[in-house]
Amino acid sequence: MSGKHLAPACLMVVLCFAPAAPGASVEPGDSYADMIEALGKPQGYFELEDNKTLYLYPAGKVTVVEGVVTVAELKTTDELAREDELKAEAARQWEAHKEMMQTRHLEKGETLKADKLSDPTFLAKSSGEQLAFWKRFQRDYPEIEVNEVVTALAERYSREQEELARAENQLKAQQQKINSLEQRVQVAEQTAQQAEEAARQQPTYSAFYGTEYPAYYYPYPQNRVVIVNSDGSTTVIPSNSRPVYQRSGIQVNGSFGNVNVRYSSGGSTYNNWAYPRNSTIIVRTQQPQPPTPPPAP
Repeated sequence: MSGKHLAPACLMVVLCFAPAAPGASVEPGDSYADMIEALGKPQGYFELEDNKTLYLYPAGKVTVVEGVVTVAELKTTDELAREDELKAEAARQWEAHKEMMQTRHLEKGETLKADKLSDPTFLAKSSGEQLAFWKRFQRDYPEIEVNEVVTALAERYSREQEELARAENQLKAQQQKINSLEQRVQVAEQTAQQAEEAARQQPTYSAFYGTEYPAYYYPYPQNRVVIVNSDGSTTVIPSNSRPVYQRSGIQVNGSFGNVNVRYSSGGSTYNNWAYPRNSTIIVRTQQPQPPTPPPAP
């Protein structure tokens, strides 16, 4: 068997029920039985090479070879007493240190609590952020009472979460309506595009109808004309006794596909309109005059 062998149950028995006698000691040459009688059961032991066994005691250690003590490294009673005093003093100092650190820790926590409860910037934060801080505070300072603050924030946070959930549900419903409307608009646009494309591929017809006001015109001469020549002879041009009424027809402008068409119907002539008669225009002609000679130089 090798390695360290520890027997916690035996150790407790040794410490509680089989303590070593005050001033007990073991010398090299003593037997294993003498060691047990003087020191009691060991706390543990190691099995080493060359049949060596190292036994551990509160006062030190003892080496045994083949049942005989070869080395005894044990503290005296005074040394053990001094060691106990040092341990006790160290324990007292440690306790004092822990108490001092605990006091400082509590003072720091109380200061932090007061600062946060009076800090406008902190109080303006969301309930979730404040609640998270105070939960960490409870973990770090369990001795300081903040349950009232945590409870109030937890209730407020719960209400806000419920309101947020309702708002999100309303927003989702509105978004669904918007999506539905957008889909309908998209379908309508696609339908319009399809209809436009179908109409583009088929012949189309468009027309414009227009009429004009009646127009009168009188072929020359409008009146009877008498031309008196220079030699006294006359030339008579009879008048046109009736006017000519020209009424425009119908104009049609249209297109068939990419072909533009213009149509205009012919007008109708009517000669049944009265015209003032007995009008005479006298035109006198003159012989041409000879040119004026240039002035003498």
